Amino acid sequence: MANLKRNVFLSLAAVITSMSTISMNVAASQDQTQPVMPLEEDEYLVLTVGESHYSWLGGDLVLVLDASGEEVARLSGYGLTGNGPSMSRGLILKQSAPLEVFAGYQDGAEVQSDAVSASVGLYSLADQDWLVEPSENRLNLLSDSLYTDGDMVSNLYKTDGTCIKEMSDGAARRGNYVIDSQNVYDLDGQELMALDGLKFRELIGDEILLIGYNEDGSHWTQLTKADGTTVWTEDSGLIWTGSVDDYSSWTDADGKGQILVMGETPETVLTEEGFLAKNAEVQGSGMCLAAVKESEQDGQQFVIRMTDLTGNSWFYLCDAEFHVVTAYPENQVYWNETDGQLWYWTIGEGSGGVKNLLTDETMTWKQEGLSADQLPDPLQVEVMQAGSTIGMVYRNPSGTGKTFVCGIGEDTAAYTDETSITARMTALNDGTVEVYILSGAYTENETDQVAYYTPDGKAMESDDSVLFQNQSMKCIQTKKGIEIENADGNVINMVGMNE
Repeated sequence: MANLKRNVFLSLAAVITSMSTISMNVAASQDQTQPVMPLEEDEYLVLTVGESHYSWLGGDLVLVLDASGEEVARLSGYGLTGNGPSMSRGLILKQSAPLEVFAGYQDGAEVQSDAVSASVGLYSLADQDWLVEPSENRLNLLSDSLYTDGDMVSNLYKTDGTCIKEMSDGAARRGNYVIDSQNVYDLDGQELMALDGLKFRELIGDEILLIGYNEDGSHWTQLTKADGTTVWTEDSGLIWTGSVDDYSSWTDADGKGQILVMGETPETVLTEEGFLAKNAEVQGSGMCLAAVKESEQDGQQFVIRMTDLTGNSWFYLCDAEFHVVTAYPENQVYWNETDGQLWYWTIGEGSGGVKNLLTDETMTWKQEGLSADQLPDPLQVEVMQAGSTIGMVYRNPSGTGKTFVCGIGEDTAAYTDETSITARMTALNDGTVEVYILSGAYTENETDQVAYYTPDGKAMESDDSVLFQNQSMKCIQTKKGIEIENADGNVINMVGMNE
C-alpha cells in the first residue's frame, strides 16, 4: 500500500512537472511574440528596396513589418513616396495611416520631376488593401483622411472614397487645414468656413489671412479664425508683404515699407523713412521685416531687408531700436521664407562656412580649390536644415558639377560630383536626421548615398546599404535579405526579399 501511494505521488509529480514544462514552453512561445522591434504597438516599419540598392524613388518592393518583426504586407513592383513631397527608403507610420506608393517609375527619366513618370496610389495598412489603386492621375495625399486626384483643379476625396467636392480649385494642406479657393476644411474633411469671395493669402499660426476686393479695385486685409471670427481688419490700402512673430510688413502705394505690430488694431512701429533716419549709412527702398532674433545676450533684434540704390539687396541685423548692427549682402544670404531661417554663407581659401543668423549655429568645411574670388552663383546655392544638421548645395568653383556639404560645426562631410547633386534632409520621428544624396541626378549614372545624424548633429555610422536608421535600430539591405539591428549592433530580425 505504501508503495502504491508512493507511485501515485510520483505519477502526480510527473504530471505536475510535465504541465509546468508545457506552461514554460507556452510562456517562451508568448515571449517570442513580444515586440522585438523598437516600435510602438500601433506603429509599422515600412521599408522599400530596389535593384543595386537603388531607391532614390523608393525602389520596387515595399515591405511592412509590425513590432513583433512579422511581415504584415509585401507590395511587389511598388515603391515609397515617403507620404509627402520627399521620396523615402523607409519610414515609421501609424497603423491607421494610409501609405502612399508608386508604380511604373522609369529610371533615368529625362523630366526634372521623376514622379511624373510614376503612377501613385494609396494603400490601407489597417485593411491591407488598396484605398486607391495606382493610376496616372497625380494623386496628392493631404492628410491621413484626405486626398485629391490631380494638381490644381481636381476632386477632393476622403480616403474612404467619399467625394467631398468636385472640381476643387487649388486644394492644399495649410498647417492644420486644407484650403481651396472657396472653403476651409479640417484635416478630416469637415468644412469649417466658406471664403465668400475672399482670397487666401497665408496662414499665421492657426489663423487665416485673407484679402478682399471692392468693386472699385481697392482691397482690404483681414485675419480670421477658422470659425469665421475676424481678428482684425486693415483697410487703409496697405499691401501685406509678410509676418514674423507678432509683427507684419506692409508697403504703401509708393512702395515704401512699414512694420506693424499685430493686435486687435495693428499699429505702426517703424516706417521706411524712420529706419533711414536712424541709419544714415543705409540708402535704399522696399523695407520689409525678414526675421526677429531673440537671445539672452542681446535681447530682441530685428533683421530688415532693403534694396540699395544700385539694385542690390541687403539684410540688416538691428537692435531693439532698429539701429543697424551688421549688414549682410543678399547674394551671400539664403532666406528660407518657409521656415523663416536666414543663413549667411562664405567661401574662403580652401574652406567654406554657413552661419544661421538667428540661432548662430555654424558649419565649416575644407575643400580643395575653394577661392574667395570664385563665389558660387547665389542662385545656385541652397541651404537646408533638419534638427541640428545643416546642409548646403552649391555649384563647384570650376563651373562644372555641384558639391553638397552637411554636418554641424566642423563635423562635416563633403560630396562632389562633376555633373549634378540633389540632396534632401529629413528629421525622423525620434529626431534622427536622414540625409539623402543623389549624384549624377537625371543621368544614366545616378548613384545614391545616405547618411544619418543624431539629434545633436553627430554623424552616425552607416553605409550605402542602409534603408532606414534611427537611434534605436538600423535596417540594412544585403544579398540574403534585410537585416535589422538594435542600437547595440545585434541582429534582431531578418526579412527575406524573395517571395
